[in-house]
Amino acid sequence: EVRVGEKIGGFGPDGKGLVFSTVVSKTQHERQSIALWEVAVWPIAHLTAAQSAVPVPINSFLATPNHPIPTTNGSKRVDELEKGDQLLVYQTDGQMDVWQVGAVSLSQQATRVWSLQTDSGNFWVNGVGVFGK
Repeated sequence: EVRVGEKIGGFGPDGKGLVFSTVVSKTQHERQSIALWEVAVWPIAHLTAAQSAVPVPINSFLATPNHPIPTTNGSKRVDELEKGDQLLVYQTDGQMDVWQVGAVSLSQQATRVWSLQTDSGNFWVNGVGVFGK
């Protein structure tokens, strides 16, 4: 569980690199039903190497439909992402890469979600760069 005051990974003002940001607020939202969307992404290099094969998602994350995500063409809400959009991904070897959205779909319902704000305005979730809200 992330707490206010903790340092978490984020990305620099140029949209690259790993920086550590301080969590400045954490807001819990509770309702009877909150839609969560699943976004599946994979490396563009994988798609190029296997044009005839159906790529298998390498990474995915869940988010509320209005959560802002940085793409190579500016910020989009999760429910505005489309197959082919490109997202920043921080890999376990410390390298930044651009991965392609393969699928976006309504996944499940939740009754409780959290919003984080960091001093840099962004952070990583499952290696994918996201903006706080």
